[in-house]
Amino acid sequence: MRVGHETNGDGRTDGRQVTTIEVREAGVFGLYACPPGSGPFPGVVAFGGSGGGMGPTTGWAPALASRGFAVLAIAYFGAPGLPEALINIEVEVVERAVGWLRDAGVADGDAVGVIGMSRGSELALLASVLLDGVGPVVAFSPSGISWSGIGAGGPVESPAWTFRGDGIPFARTTAAPPAFHRPPAPDAPPLALRPIFETALADPTLWRDAEIAVECARGPILLVSGEDDAMWPATTMANMIERRATGRGFQHRVVHLHYAGAGHTGAGVPCLPAETEVRHPLTGGYYALGGTNPGNAAARKDSWPQVVSFLANSLTAEKRIAIVE
Repeated sequence: MRVGHETNGDGRTDGRQVTTIEVREAGVFGLYACPPGSGPFPGVVAFGGSGGGMGPTTGWAPALASRGFAVLAIAYFGAPGLPEALINIEVEVVERAVGWLRDAGVADGDAVGVIGMSRGSELALLASVLLDGVGPVVAFSPSGISWSGIGAGGPVESPAWTFRGDGIPFARTTAAPPAFHRPPAPDAPPLALRPIFETALADPTLWRDAEIAVECARGPILLVSGEDDAMWPATTMANMIERRATGRGFQHRVVHLHYAGAGHTGAGVPCLPAETEVRHPLTGGYYALGGTNPGNAAARKDSWPQVVSFLANSLTAEKRIAIVE
């Protein structure tokens, strides 16, 4: 399949010219955002976190397409034809998305970049480690540990991810208090899960076997974290990714952008909503995300141009694309 694009007389790209197309095919549920021009373009696959569905990717995709990337934003659960919960999700969902971009003839180069947020950061890192054709990784509010699956009632004793039919080892939170394993009451204040994850991180026996082999990723890694993340200690876990990568001879660069005053939604497209608390779409629980509105806004304003530059430089080492500021 070949996807057509509108072009501008001077070849510049801007958000008004981006075309978006719903993708509803076997194994691929998403939104394709294509820049103007005939292509092919640097390719990116984007996905969100434990809320399921498309999440924030519907904003990321056109924003990146306006900068010259061919972006397929996908859901990996919580959408028609996909699993209902974050349990036993195939890493191959990213492989199918990359294949879609290739079959459409819109992605150039040897590798496609991936962007994942929160639990989706685990999927992004696993994809770069396990899948041919996946290169650079952008991880928002990241974890380099595969945590357990999540159902409607909270964490479950099952893997979140599988690969070629095998479950990927996962970190357990069995030592966590009961509040973590069921949604808070409707009238309760938002629950901050960060202390529970910090307790788990203090016991390496709970997560050592579930740490992702980031040193085997096929491209560079950009991490963006909020130091005041209340959902989990993203900055701490990003530091763990950095240490593992550098300590085990990672052949690519790792960049970590971290921001005081920013929370779990401190990364993403500037000027789009960045909540500080959320009613979780899967569990129904009411959770604190941390940070402040000004802190999240400042973090996004600073980090988003660096995300764009990172992907441009990583995906087009020899063939640069024009980045419109």
